[in-house]
Amino acid sequence: MVLAKSIHMRNKTMKHKPVSAEYKIIKVPLRTAFIIYGRIDGYEHVLDNLIHLKKKYNADYFCSLNKEVKTAYHQKLYDSLGMKADQIHNEKTPVAPDYILNMGYRTPPEYQFMYSAFYQQCKTFELMEKYEKKHGIKYDCVVVYRADIETRESLNINELKANTIYIPEGDSWGGVSALFAYGKRDVMKIYSTLFRSLEPLCKKGIQEPQRPGYKDVGVNHEFLILLQMNANGVHIQRFNHDYNLHKGRHAKLPEYQTP
Repeated sequence: MVLAKSIHMRNKTMKHKPVSAEYKIIKVPLRTAFIIYGRIDGYEHVLDNLIHLKKKYNADYFCSLNKEVKTAYHQKLYDSLGMKADQIHNEKTPVAPDYILNMGYRTPPEYQFMYSAFYQQCKTFELMEKYEKKHGIKYDCVVVYRADIETRESLNINELKANTIYIPEGDSWGGVSALFAYGKRDVMKIYSTLFRSLEPLCKKGIQEPQRPGYKDVGVNHEFLILLQMNANGVHIQRFNHDYNLHKGRHAKLPEYQTP
């Protein structure tokens, strides 16, 4: 098995170099799927990284968006990542139920946003499952990844431990980061289909004591992920990765897409 280099600690003085130029493509004996969903605005600024990851892991991409039809903007992403019709799903997210909209910590539009993210992520994983069944395959590794991530180091998947999910440090907001994660398929199914357990998790979140330093955050995306992992006995392994969300994600494109 060829292993990637160990993940380095963040280096604030590191110069930004194109990912493809700084890191050699490696081959790993893992059938890998990347799941992107909901919000893809700004992907054109980081498309080189998305293509790099596809080549590096010989990966297949799957995408579900909160939109009824594809647009030329979306199609360019699909074509660049080699995605076919059975790897793409478009569906407007239903209106969130009252148990979410009335939790009281945030405004109803903010909770609709969160509800849509969980809904579309679940739809993307289900799309992947259908693809597996159709083609008679099974993915070893699943990576849930935002299409607007700007990174200064290549994502290195060295090994996958059983019952373990790998989530980067930072952006935790009283839980764990919701920006990307990876792990074995069975663990990532628990992570990606959180939507199916959303109501009991929300009710449990309301009953949980306030987390130190986050008393005004309430029940949020990050905290619900933490509750889901804990409820299923999944070990969370944090790691350092030098990345951020590209500022271009806020651009008001003609075909503006939200989760």
